[in-house]
Amino acid sequence: MYKIRHINVPVEGSDLFVTAEFEKKVTLWSLASKKKLSEFDTILDCGEQRMVLIPFPSPIVVTAAYYRKGVAAYDGLTGEKLWHRKDLTKVQFVNRLIINDEIVIGLGRDQGPYTVLNLSDGSTKEQIRGVRRIFTDNEGSKRLVVKDSQDQLIDVTNNKVLFKDRINPVRVEFLDEQFVVNTYKKIACYDFEGQIVWQYNCPERHILHNLSRDVKEDEWLIILRNSQTGGPVSICRINDSGVIVSEKILGNVFLYEFIKEGEVVITSDGEVRNTDTLSVEWKFCNKLIQNS
Repeated sequence: MYKIRHINVPVEGSDLFVTAEFEKKVTLWSLASKKKLSEFDTILDCGEQRMVLIPFPSPIVVTAAYYRKGVAAYDGLTGEKLWHRKDLTKVQFVNRLIINDEIVIGLGRDQGPYTVLNLSDGSTKEQIRGVRRIFTDNEGSKRLVVKDSQDQLIDVTNNKVLFKDRINPVRVEFLDEQFVVNTYKKIACYDFEGQIVWQYNCPERHILHNLSRDVKEDEWLIILRNSQTGGPVSICRINDSGVIVSEKILGNVFLYEFIKEGEVVITSDGEVRNTDTLSVEWKFCNKLIQNS
């Protein structure tokens, strides 16, 4: 039985993505060739974002477990374990970051400092106390640090704090002169001085998931879910004034991730669907029976 309970898509413009069962089993897929590339067991367990795909130059999958097994990296094509840090427990978030022009792994933990690891061997690069999560842009020139007391947007080039507030983001997207955050309850766009450019407030009894930029249409994509009654979720498009321009029912889907610059969405039903027409472009995995 293959039930998708984790999905991760790369930050870079890659056609690869990974899915995973409730625990352990991870599968690497290619959207371009529409095929499964590999499948292997890991230390992954269920929880927050404990799996991340680094697609370049060769795919690496990093997974974590909360209580005992720590964090480990695997060759995405063979499943070979590359390194394993059993000492780093209580991991809630595994993030791909760019720091000093280098791809690294950031670990947000319930106990202990935020830990930055070298991707190549898992060695500790930096430990930062009082930090729950870090987001960086694709160039590593901006860094949003989610702290216990306040959040800080830092211009890495000048080591200057551009913004201080308490926004508690779960998703962050960086633009040239602005950044956009999803806090579950609102989507807000800020300039780098901390001024709100626009804001979309979540409807009552609902929650906002995901955040992606449809580059072709210059619109933001989010998932709207009723937090009390459940039921089908919707894909909403928001323009650069914070106004919803469309809402389409995606269905009773448990998980979802946008990929290919917002052109398609990957669902836990094992489907890749067009975000505009909602048509199924690829049924990559039956939600009940694992593909061979």
